Amino acid sequence: MAVTLLRVLVLGVIAAAADDVPITWSSPPRASLPCAVPDADKITARRPPPPLDADAWKRPSPTLIWKKGGKELTTKLKNGALDVLRKKDGSSEGVYQCQVRHQTGFVLGLPMHLKFAHLDKQFRVSPENSTAVAGQPFVLSCAINSGPAALVSWQRDGEPLPQNDRYFVLNNQLLILDVRKEDVGLYRCKATNPLAKRPIQFSNSGRLEVEDSAAVDAEPSFLALQYDSTVSAGRGDRVALPCPVTGYPRPKIIWEFHRPGERISELEDTSEVLVLEQLDPEQEGAYVCTVEGRSDLERTFNVIIPVPVNITLPPTSKQVPRASTVRFNCTAVGNPPPTITWYKNGEPLVLADRIVVRASANDEKRMELLIRTVTSEDSGVYQCFAHNGLSWWSAWATLDVTGAGAAAPAGVRCWAAGARRVLVRWPHVNDSMAYTLQISSPGGQSLPSQPHTDTEETATLNEALTPYRFQVRAYIQSSKNNKNIASDMSESVTCQGQGVPIRFSRKGNDVLVSWRQFALQTPGVKQWILQYKVDNTTEEQNVTLGAAVTNYTITMSSPTPLQIRVLGTRQLPWLQQDLSLVPWTSTVSSNTDADAGDQATKIDQVQVTEVGSRDFTVQWHCEEAETSPETYVYLLCTKKQDEDEDCEESLDTQVRVDNLWPGTEYSVRVKVKSPLSSRAASEFTQPIRIVTQPDGEERIKDLTYKVINASTLRVSWNSVPDKYRVYYKNKLELPINQWPSVETVGNTVVLSGVDLYKELYVMVSGYEPVGHSSVLKIPPQVSGMCTSENTKESLLYHIICYILHPNLFYLYNYNSEATDLKYTFTNDGVTCTWEGQGPRVVRYSQNLTQPVDKWTSVNVSDNSVHITGLDSSLKTYVMVWPAGAYITIPEPPESPMENLSFYIMVGLGVGVLILCLLFVAAVCIWHHRRKTRSPVRNRSRRSVSLTEGHEEEGAEMKNVGSQLANGGGSKDAGEPLLNGHVHITENPNQSKTPNGRMRKGRRYEQPFDVARYEDPDTTLETVLDDTSSTTFNLLDTSRRPEYDLSRSSRDLSANNSFNKLPDDNMNSELTRSTDFQLDNSKILPTLQPNG
Repeated sequence: MAVTLLRVLVLGVIAAAADDVPITWSSPPRASLPCAVPDADKITARRPPPPLDADAWKRPSPTLIWKKGGKELTTKLKNGALDVLRKKDGSSEGVYQCQVRHQTGFVLGLPMHLKFAHLDKQFRVSPENSTAVAGQPFVLSCAINSGPAALVSWQRDGEPLPQNDRYFVLNNQLLILDVRKEDVGLYRCKATNPLAKRPIQFSNSGRLEVEDSAAVDAEPSFLALQYDSTVSAGRGDRVALPCPVTGYPRPKIIWEFHRPGERISELEDTSEVLVLEQLDPEQEGAYVCTVEGRSDLERTFNVIIPVPVNITLPPTSKQVPRASTVRFNCTAVGNPPPTITWYKNGEPLVLADRIVVRASANDEKRMELLIRTVTSEDSGVYQCFAHNGLSWWSAWATLDVTGAGAAAPAGVRCWAAGARRVLVRWPHVNDSMAYTLQISSPGGQSLPSQPHTDTEETATLNEALTPYRFQVRAYIQSSKNNKNIASDMSESVTCQGQGVPIRFSRKGNDVLVSWRQFALQTPGVKQWILQYKVDNTTEEQNVTLGAAVTNYTITMSSPTPLQIRVLGTRQLPWLQQDLSLVPWTSTVSSNTDADAGDQATKIDQVQVTEVGSRDFTVQWHCEEAETSPETYVYLLCTKKQDEDEDCEESLDTQVRVDNLWPGTEYSVRVKVKSPLSSRAASEFTQPIRIVTQPDGEERIKDLTYKVINASTLRVSWNSVPDKYRVYYKNKLELPINQWPSVETVGNTVVLSGVDLYKELYVMVSGYEPVGHSSVLKIPPQVSGMCTSENTKESLLYHIICYILHPNLFYLYNYNSEATDLKYTFTNDGVTCTWEGQGPRVVRYSQNLTQPVDKWTSVNVSDNSVHITGLDSSLKTYVMVWPAGAYITIPEPPESPMENLSFYIMVGLGVGVLILCLLFVAAVCIWHHRRKTRSPVRNRSRRSVSLTEGHEEEGAEMKNVGSQLANGGGSKDAGEPLLNGHVHITENPNQSKTPNGRMRKGRRYEQPFDVARYEDPDTTLETVLDDTSSTTFNLLDTSRRPEYDLSRSSRDLSANNSFNKLPDDNMNSELTRSTDFQLDNSKILPTLQPNG
């Protein structure tokens, strides 16, 4: 039976999935289906024992199996693909799926729904001869059986249809908007299907005639049209939503767009076919077209952009010891949202007890497969499939349960021990250290108990009279490594709590038994069985009762003591189990009062919470009941003023009292009676008084309103200031919670943007407690005579309506009204102009909530007005009366030339400041240079005798007046260098430097004193002492030596280049010679005139 059920379940899953698998079309007569297995590179086949010759061993290839409808197929190609030959009866089409053997199980490939392409020879629907009315829409139909859908195009008079924005090719139909005489002709369809390998098919032709419109009023109605309410298109596609309407005069179409989570917005497009060019995600949502003035004519299109399924968080393989908890993630995204199905070893995974799918505790969007207390049987391949009707994807992982094994406990039994208690026992397992009891509820939740060393456990269940499954796991200490080894689970046993708490009383020989309180707390019971027997006997009497029965009277011939118990079940047939531990209740203890020596049970901490308009919760505490809660029965009594007390029994210390009156005072008290305990009944607690909340409309009263202007209304009500939501709409229709609404804190709200020329319905709802007012109907705020038909006839009507409604302005047409109201900004305000002549009253304000009669008024005789004194940060509202032209002027834009003078003044100030700073800096630099000039000092000239001879090159020191200079004249005065040296020129031509550059004429009023040697071509650092000789040992090797090539290097004393000091860059010139030999001891540095 179980095998048959599982087979039916598997076939049902496959059949259900077939409709969700995208169709794979193939050209006849045969198809080759590849085996698409996700992460196929991770699959390795079982490795057989290696042969004796290791070189002859090859890696085994994975075993591949194809199935269709649960049956294994054999026709496979070498690459693992399946070869399918088309059959005339269509049996070769269907869902195919491959599976590959893994080391621990099977991995499924993606399913493929195979169909062979086809195209019929004839059209099943062809255009017919028809007559269309000029100016009305018309549709022509043609259809042909084809798979996939054929490419259909239309022809008129044998030629393709001309490009025309009135022609729309829909599914199997041609829609012509605003039919004209030029549309007359013969129409036919052309169908092609390249995949079917069939020739092009043409339909029969139908002639379309066009007749003139009769210009007779006709009620609007939708044109009979085939359309899909759900439109699926890719991003960037062109989508046409047809909503053609017939009628005369031509009806007006209103398009509304609603995105999920946003308010409905009205589109500007009023065409009968709404075209969405370049579809993007911002255009996804519901499009509703309605006929103006006819709310019953409505058509809705849901536009979606499909997104293929993608598994963003796949499962990962795990290796865990027994008794662990394992989680496999499988989170997928797509549009529509995908559905996830789990498989184990290629078969649908049964989700129950220890194995459930739920949202992650850390992220509700992340779904995970949870396996609690794993066993060896849980090892295998776990694979999730995500599909959304458009695509499929899959991911898989392996679970390996490792560790040393231990024998599972055997001989587990269970007994019902109370309405919510079950006793479970099992034999002792050798060397066991502890046991845990696994409790699995019908809803699929499975949790282990705390480890203990006993061989029995009494489980307290959450639901009474509900079957639970129980398994036992043993923990054994390993003799090898002293580690704990968890065994596999034992065979499961099923038991449910049994034994209903009852109340009974005697009336003569009869015994009245009641279990009403338990029945109210335990809904869903299908049948009751009342059992009773005489004390000290074993013969039982059974009375079967219906689900609605909650009491029964046992009639006896004598006041014989009885043992009574009541059983119940939530499923039929009854679960067969051992009831020997279900307690009996003796009638001897009924209606006995407490003896004087008995200690009464104490109740304390009585509280009333969650007070609503028609119910509240009473809870209390009883310390004695914590040890044996099922032996105590509580009596809760509720009393309304001037009425009898209503009492009910309870086994719990919390009761929800309902069916109360709103805004009414009640008193509550509690007592306890323990028919199964030796302790006496307690006295009633002191009564607690409580008043229920007012209900619904009585909480929010006296709704009033005040008109502020033509689009603004203030609504007030009489209630405690709190958080409220105000709903409003011009049409009374349900549901009200979809009306436009605003939230407010207080007891008044201003509604803006409402249409007060129509009836307006308003309702206020509250939160804590939940309540609402009655629906307030606000009539149109315009008199019967102040309508568009009257006000457009005469100026007198405008004046009368203004007297009747001074706080409203009117938007009705008048034959001399101001039209095309425009505005332009000026330097000091704004100028409004309009078309039309005649005196006007112009009213304007920057506070829209202010009544119109309090707006600033200006009388003008021209067609323009200049308004000044406005706040540039606010909008301006202008109305030209009596025509009623109205315009909203936004805040004026900031002019780039507005603050030009300010910017010019700032620029001039900054420029003057910069010039002052530059002048101060120049003065400081000039003073600094004057202070740093050296005064004229007389220094003794020194001559240095050199041991080597020199060749004179015409360099000398000359006196200019009483001053020293280089080269003789004052214009050639020597220039002090930065390192404190003075350069003496070597060029006989005093107008050039030794480097060949022109010497600048400079005059030094305070030249430096220079020490000079006997050799006119050598210079020495200026000194202040009287030393007669100085040793020259300075050499600059920072650059390539430059020496005189015309002189011999053997006579260094004759090469005067070595007698020069280094310049400011610490460069020196070496004697240039072809046979030069460097001797650092005879090189003298020199100075260059580069300063």
